[in-house]
Amino acid sequence: MDPVKELNKVANEVKKFDEKLANEIIETSKEIKGTKKEASLINQGDRIVAVNQTSGIFKGRIYKAGEEVRPNYRVIEELDSGERVGIFRMDRFLPDWNAY
Repeated sequence: MDPVKELNKVANEVKKFDEKLANEIIETSKEIKGTKKEASLINQGDRIVAVNQTSGIFKGRIYKAGEEVRPNYRVIEELDSGERVGIFRMDRFLPDWNAY
């Protein structure tokens, strides 16, 4: 769901009843559209440590973060072989601070 598109839909519906309120909603959608995404704690290529074991990943083992497939989900790869393990939520991992 795109919040900007949703706000614009709401603004069009509200415009039938209150144009001032509709304009405020449109301005809010412009502000949202102009904001940048916050930097992630884990980025593509980072070494990460599993803290939450599940099928396919093991607690304490070091992996490599791959591409983001949707917010808070990344492809996870084996550090040594580079083989794809799967797609997991990032709250199952922490950066490998020993790598820095």
